[in-house]
Amino acid sequence: MKNCLIQEQGQTLIEYTFLIALFTTLIAVSSPGVRTATTNVFNTVVEQLTNNVEVIAEENDDGGDDGGDVNENLPWIPIELNQFDENAIYSAHNVTLSGSSKIYGNVVTNGAIVTSGTSTVEGQTSEFSGYDFNFPLPVFPTISGDSYQSKGSYTAGWWPPPEPIIEDGYYSSLKAVNNLVIDTGNEGETRTIVVDNFELSGDGKISLSGSGKLVLVVKDQFKFTNDVLFNNGGLPENVVIYYEGEDDLQFGQGHISGSVYTKNSGISFTGSTSIQGNIFVGGGNVTVASGNVNLADALLYAPGSDLNVTGSSSIEGRIIANSVTGSGASTIRFKPVQLDETFFWELNP
Repeated sequence: MKNCLIQEQGQTLIEYTFLIALFTTLIAVSSPGVRTATTNVFNTVVEQLTNNVEVIAEENDDGGDDGGDVNENLPWIPIELNQFDENAIYSAHNVTLSGSSKIYGNVVTNGAIVTSGTSTVEGQTSEFSGYDFNFPLPVFPTISGDSYQSKGSYTAGWWPPPEPIIEDGYYSSLKAVNNLVIDTGNEGETRTIVVDNFELSGDGKISLSGSGKLVLVVKDQFKFTNDVLFNNGGLPENVVIYYEGEDDLQFGQGHISGSVYTKNSGISFTGSTSIQGNIFVGGGNVTVASGNVNLADALLYAPGSDLNVTGSSSIEGRIIANSVTGSGASTIRFKPVQLDETFFWELNP
């Protein structure tokens, strides 16, 4: 079962290089008949490998590439995140289910899969897999408020009507209890807002105008509660929130369409919260608790975090976590997800 789940996705480029070198040697030393047969096998192997692996071109000694149409600038990402991988969960330790919780999809874990009650995994499983759990975090950008014009403290309230944000800026405090419009500019442009303390509460809404992207950098406090909306109905790839605070990032109740990356903290989702977008967790744990929390089209990438899903909460997408616990009537369902190009990794260590 282990081979079925992880053989193709867990192969390393070193193994591919060894195979190619072996076939090359056979070609060089064989008789013409054997050489021809070996060449045919070699071509078949190369075709199979290139159908499943993104290859980065290497330069020759003279500075040119080695030919072909291979893009030498392709970034490195964990191979498990590519479109060919169909596993719902990669976990470094146990996956534990109780109550009527369910996982719909394949599970690869270096620990055990423990179920009780009517909980089940409806998919292929690989326990104690000995998997190379190599999931470094993507680069967290350094974005300083000193690089932008200081805007002081701003509250988008009921009176006077809030003015839209039309340029980059640094705010000591940004609060919205009414509809705040942020103009992101033209396609290909990015609106960058750096905030010490951010709050979306009351009847707060943040809507985007324009065709660009919004990057929101929160340095300290983040408050998100009371049926608030952030880019509701908009494309999730048009919003990225970077959170640098030490306290856990808490989504109390509301909807956000966008991706989130915490540098140091965990994340807690409660109430009737829904998020459509990718979630990267750089520290602490992840709690998807009680109420009706829905993470849709989500890559939950938290390799150092323990994930706890309770109540009637659901996650639809893919999960990378230190451990996974499901209870109550919670569900985790595999769905292919699109990795936002905003997130990138340094070369695989």
